[in-house]
Amino acid sequence: MTQRMPAEAGLLQLPGAVPAWIWAFTCPTPGCECREATVLWTGGDRETLLARGGSVRDAWLDAKSCVRAAAKLEGVTTFAIDIDEGAVLDIHDSDAYAELDLERYPEARDVVRRIDGEVLDALGRLWYRGKGWPDPEEKSRSAPKIAIDEWRPGELVGWGEALEGVRQDFFRLGERVFEAVDLYCVAPGCDCGDVVVDFAPVAPNGAPAPGGVRVAGSGEVTFERADENQRERLERLWAAFVARHARFRERFARRSAVMHSLAGRIVAAQRRGFEHTTPKVGRNDPCPCGSGKKFKKCCEAT
Repeated sequence: MTQRMPAEAGLLQLPGAVPAWIWAFTCPTPGCECREATVLWTGGDRETLLARGGSVRDAWLDAKSCVRAAAKLEGVTTFAIDIDEGAVLDIHDSDAYAELDLERYPEARDVVRRIDGEVLDALGRLWYRGKGWPDPEEKSRSAPKIAIDEWRPGELVGWGEALEGVRQDFFRLGERVFEAVDLYCVAPGCDCGDVVVDFAPVAPNGAPAPGGVRVAGSGEVTFERADENQRERLERLWAAFVARHARFRERFARRSAVMHSLAGRIVAAQRRGFEHTTPKVGRNDPCPCGSGKKFKKCCEAT
């Protein structure tokens, strides 16, 4: 592990006027697909965090269970967080983590409120680095061509379609799980700045799509393709999205610039002969096998 990444790579500064830090550790086992990160917090001070979290760092470097080491720390708030969904898990409860009751742990609640979408993205990059794997977004940026299934010139392109993102942006409403997919205009010469956030159903399999939200370059927000039965759900999803991505306009502007830089390399993927006789499944659609994963990360990859 010492050759893969620096021991302090998981030190992340949180957004906010007052400087604050967390120390995060992701699973280093290459064959393990768990998507949690163990998080340490000591009130925001970086040096105190380094001093008190050293035993967890040592356990992580030795490829031992940093979770067990973190659970025993004095003067340190510890929990696990799902990188894709943002759910906060109690590492002290059991091997199968239960969701942490933030009302009972106000010290954890305060830090969790500062973990936004940018921090979750940083945890996604850390997850790849911890396994010794290349950052998939950087790998995609260097590709000579970016082939996207069922895409035609003039259509919007999803960030995850073009760049194979470091995480999936999941949101849970009761028993239903949705993925927020941000789509960008890559038409040559277009400077509209519009971004559409589609909320694609992930579970249960076959659930109806609630629609999407268009954010204009001017900042105006409009709801699209939401019928009366889905409107409330779409509004709740958008509220959750804004809570996670409070700086969404800056995020979209930054990502739009990247997508325009890739536009000349985006092409429609050539369909294989056998696909004409099988049902069409988009790479970002839920996998037909019912796993809850995207098709591109499940059966298409086998």
